[in-house]
Amino acid sequence: LTTSRYYENVSVGELVPDPSGGNGFTLVGETTDSLFLDGKQVVEGADDVSWGDAQAFILEVKDRVRNRVFGGKFLDGAFGLALADDGFVIGGALDSPNGELADEAPSDAFVAKLTPDFADTWQRRFGSPKPNGLNFHTDFVTRVIAAGSGTFLLTGYSAGSTHYQDVPLVESPGFVVAIDGAGTALWGKGLPAPPKALVTADAVWLAYGEPKVTVERLSLDGAPEVAGTIPAEGDLEVVGLVAGAEDGVVLVANHTRPDGRGFGDVVYDGASAWRIDGQAVVAAPERLANAPVTSVVSDSLGFVASGAFCELLLTSDQS
Repeated sequence: LTTSRYYENVSVGELVPDPSGGNGFTLVGETTDSLFLDGKQVVEGADDVSWGDAQAFILEVKDRVRNRVFGGKFLDGAFGLALADDGFVIGGALDSPNGELADEAPSDAFVAKLTPDFADTWQRRFGSPKPNGLNFHTDFVTRVIAAGSGTFLLTGYSAGSTHYQDVPLVESPGFVVAIDGAGTALWGKGLPAPPKALVTADAVWLAYGEPKVTVERLSLDGAPEVAGTIPAEGDLEVVGLVAGAEDGVVLVANHTRPDGRGFGDVVYDGASAWRIDGQAVVAAPERLANAPVTSVVSDSLGFVASGAFCELLLTSDQS
């Protein structure tokens, strides 16, 4: 994907494969300009989007190319995307009025259910009031996860105490909310930091905190079960959680330390993985690389983590 002007940019949030099993895909993101794919315009940029602002988009590429944009002239973005039985569920942040959300502009985290043709099924907006009316993201959904039986998990960031419908999310700046296929809240909680999440057959796993990391296992209806802390020397930056052996998980995190220049930047000292059993008992770390890892995915063999100058494979009998 490219833009028509070199100083404009596009970022992709989440990408999902064609649910029919074809070669296509659907993705969401944000862009400050028109988007081009193989030289053909696939998203038309809004005339009133200025530099530093952006519009949210969803784009499908298969036997045909379709798109829809959300928001307006302020800073809007779509970061999470999940397949539903009858369409898509997307999440992100809208600082511009959008459709039925026009009267709720101070609250800018959003989630929406779309049909396969990107028409609205429903939209919800929530969050804390913007400080002094500023038009930048103060609350946003970072991930949408299909949790089975038509339910979805939303994770994200909030700048202050907020609610999703009648569910309080009061321990900012992180939150997790479970919703049904109609957008109704099932349960939710605020967290000390935005979490990484994983849904397994019988549990919801959360990892959050920086520099010290907490791993928490919840039941599928949100009841706390067990929790543990990653015993690491120094600071950690969580990359993600993947399914582990039996009912456990594997957490991947980067080792960081302050760069000492006073700007809040960090130096990366490589990455490690921790195997965590179903009771949140944490095993000794396994070193992955001397470079930072940026993403991790899993399959039946184990998981693959990739990042700066490294690509690694860890299976049940090989590290």
